[in-house]
Amino acid sequence: MRISLVPDGVYESYRQITPELLQSKGIRLLLSDLDFTLAPKSTPRPDAAVRQWIDGLRSAGIRVMILSNNRRPQRVETFCRDLGITYDDDVLRLIDIFRGMGFYVGGVVMSRYSGQGAADAFLKRLTTLGIRCYRHYPIADYPSNIGLIVSDDGYGKNEYIETSRPIVIVTAPGPGSGKMATCLSQLYQEHKRGVNAGYAKYETFPIWNLPLKHPVNLAYEAATADLNDVNMIDPFHLEAYGLSLIHI
Repeated sequence: MRISLVPDGVYESYRQITPELLQSKGIRLLLSDLDFTLAPKSTPRPDAAVRQWIDGLRSAGIRVMILSNNRRPQRVETFCRDLGITYDDDVLRLIDIFRGMGFYVGGVVMSRYSGQGAADAFLKRLTTLGIRCYRHYPIADYPSNIGLIVSDDGYGKNEYIETSRPIVIVTAPGPGSGKMATCLSQLYQEHKRGVNAGYAKYETFPIWNLPLKHPVNLAYEAATADLNDVNMIDPFHLEAYGLSLIHI
């Protein structure tokens, strides 16, 4: 099946995306942005309209996953908790969703682990459910102290993630969860074991094969202006392949 990131439809409000619309298209899982989609960034908690919309989707058997590149994890966690979605429960919910779609779930990484009681309780819960767990530890002066990070006292201290597939997808419920650090740590660990592993970061936006000034890419740039994100042509990809690739 060919997948395109070019939108099939444009809606002025999330409320226009009704359970009936999704059911007519055979959609059972909805991925939604948070800031400036469900609520302004200055709104800390979901209002009655958002709660009613989420409840309507759930009643129709449609699962909801909220994604965000907000750099304050507490903002996302607080908003989702009010919708009945806590971070640990969301991890378990995503595992069920992925397994239901036929994906193999290899394990869960606890990033920035330092013996927290809540973390230990969640690790025990995961282990009881038969889910393999790995601990990754805080690194002082991350990400500026490269010498420490790329050493046995940095990435080398993390537990090695055992994999059994040629392609591994690393994902998590929210921003700032350590997805990239997990990938880079695994590259270090694989290199030490003589495995020539690679890594690619997948971003939904900007859409790489749309023009830089396409309305969709302009909308993304406007929505993330406070993060200082700027869309640009990747000069390295252009030089290597002669193709204009849009990236942040």
